[in-house]
Amino acid sequence: MNLSDILKKKRRRFLSIDFGQAFVKILYLESHASGLRLLDHDLKKISLSDSTRPEIVKFINNFLKKNSITEKEANLNIAGPDSVIIKHLTLPVLPRQEILEAAKWQLKDIVQADLNDFIIDWQIVKEFVGAQGAKKNIILFALTNKDVVNKCISIVFNCGLNPVSVSSDPFNYANILKQSKEKSDLQALLNIGYNHTSICIYKNSKLQFIRELPYSTEKLIRSLSGTLISDKGTIELTQEKAEKMIEEIGVPKDDTEVFKDGIKAMQIISLIRPVLEQLVKEVRLSLEYFSSNFKEETLPMLYIAGGSSGLKNLSEYLSKELGIKIERLSLPERIIIQGVQRERVERDQAYILNALGSSLSDLRAINLMPAEIKARKTELVSKSSMRVISVAVSAVFLVSLVFVRVQLRDYKSRLVHTKLHLETIKEIKVLTNDIEEKEIFMDQLRLGRIPTEGLLKLISAMVPGEVMLDELYLEQESHKLFLKGAISAKDQIIEKILTMFMEKMEASSFFREATLASSVKNEGTQQFEIRCDLAF
Repeated sequence: MNLSDILKKKRRRFLSIDFGQAFVKILYLESHASGLRLLDHDLKKISLSDSTRPEIVKFINNFLKKNSITEKEANLNIAGPDSVIIKHLTLPVLPRQEILEAAKWQLKDIVQADLNDFIIDWQIVKEFVGAQGAKKNIILFALTNKDVVNKCISIVFNCGLNPVSVSSDPFNYANILKQSKEKSDLQALLNIGYNHTSICIYKNSKLQFIRELPYSTEKLIRSLSGTLISDKGTIELTQEKAEKMIEEIGVPKDDTEVFKDGIKAMQIISLIRPVLEQLVKEVRLSLEYFSSNFKEETLPMLYIAGGSSGLKNLSEYLSKELGIKIERLSLPERIIIQGVQRERVERDQAYILNALGSSLSDLRAINLMPAEIKARKTELVSKSSMRVISVAVSAVFLVSLVFVRVQLRDYKSRLVHTKLHLETIKEIKVLTNDIEEKEIFMDQLRLGRIPTEGLLKLISAMVPGEVMLDELYLEQESHKLFLKGAISAKDQIIEKILTMFMEKMEASSFFREATLASSVKNEGTQQFEIRCDLAF
């Protein structure tokens, strides 16, 4: 949110677009003081490529048209192990401007390509003291090929939108985990996608460990494709039929169950078991490796997320095999959902969480936006600032001109009403004399033994709204206070008001007794005098 929005407490609307490996997701959001309101969302099963580009542009434009969206800002997300390389490096503590240059020789060995073809961003994960007493940093570096990012940005530009950030799954899910109900320094997440799966471990919401696993929903579907023999004969399960069956059945819990076309649960389990067992094995190895090498305790639970995390009975299967609590990552409480689309959001939750996470990032988050676009944005901000300054200067000049004209009229008016002003000045002089006398009186009071400042504050706090005090006289020697004033109220409640006023005074530690010396009705008001004995 920019400064003007913050100052005006303006609700800002923007888009979040996720270019996944199997789906493109788009979200329309509005910022609130308490979080984000999800106004609408949509998703389309399509992968990013040169041939699908027109279809993706059409999909986004249709969404913009449907919601009459005029806002231009968009957060982008790119997914998949081939899109973003993440590496942790240990470097000595250096000034921020020198960190990237110092890391380039190590990063070059990792990507084995020209670093100029990559966009690189980084964040410090941990600072520690080495064996020889030197301070060091563990720094996370994220690298992505410029061509991948430029493809996404080009599509967004074609739709008339302005990209403000480019992120990736592991960093987006960190933002979601920050909002989770389970408040723990150490959190683990299994990101299950259609084409890939990764396990991420976070400490204090920063990515500490990431590993790609040889599992995907596509592999699970392929393991089920082929020929099955049931009581009704031979059944050919194509890729499409196998995918539909996985969506409907998931991981069977009861091996005696029989499904459509006479297919038995035992047959499905026997086909998909090798893939699932490999997933369990790799997750267990990853958790043990992290616990051993990072000297951390064993994680008590594991979140699962990603487009395929909603597979029926998958979380129960993993929990049983791994012996730990498994929980699907849910929407943060900060995400406000309109009632009419709650059902759709719950259905698509696994797909849109990633895009929601990118909308919850802060200024310190990884941003893989090309440097030239960042520079262009900075230039636009500078030009915008210059325009604002020019408009402001012009406005000041116009206001000054108007002010001068108003002053001229004011001076003319003053000449016409000279007598009125002279009378006002006389009244001011009288008021000034009264103030001076009161100041002298206050000085005298301060010299006495009685804490006059506290006494006056107390009387001011006690005076009812209907009472106007005209005179206050304090006898230091005899410890007496005299109050004169008037009450503007109905006759029936005047006595009650005076009684309550005196009772308040007597109830305080400053007054011993308050007596009504006189009470006379005069010209619609009740004049009174109260005499008080001070408790000193």
